[in-house]
Amino acid sequence: MKNKTIRTTLMITLGIVVIAAIGIYLFLYQCHKTLPHAAEEVFIKYMEAFKNGTKEASQYAYFRNDELQHIYEDSGTVLIDYRIENIMRINENLFAITVLVKTNRTSKSYMRVYNFLGRIDGAWQFINGVGNVPDEICTNLNKENYSYN
Repeated sequence: MKNKTIRTTLMITLGIVVIAAIGIYLFLYQCHKTLPHAAEEVFIKYMEAFKNGTKEASQYAYFRNDELQHIYEDSGTVLIDYRIENIMRINENLFAITVLVKTNRTSKSYMRVYNFLGRIDGAWQFINGVGNVPDEICTNLNKENYSYN
């Protein structure tokens, strides 16, 4: 009788663990699927290009003006590694992506940066920093949440 009770308890516990694992998997799958495929491709291309430096990465990025683009390109920053911390849908044309980056300037530690993927003139573009997000796609964007204090 005692063995049957232990076996039943183990089966119930195992069932709960399996259901929880499936729930976590479905949640993570849904989070991943929130980013449109075309936007995801731009993000990956940008990050891969950034491993070769800002000059190459800038071809996948949107800048408010040429001066900001030149300043970015001349910074000489090179990506070593990154980890996506969070993806947040702001509106149908804008996603905020919180990324931990390790660069030639932060070589021993990761630094949190706020980047965006925005649909501008029908095409997804990487946007480096909240200051570069065009006003026309800022609906629901609280810029204070993505500033460095």
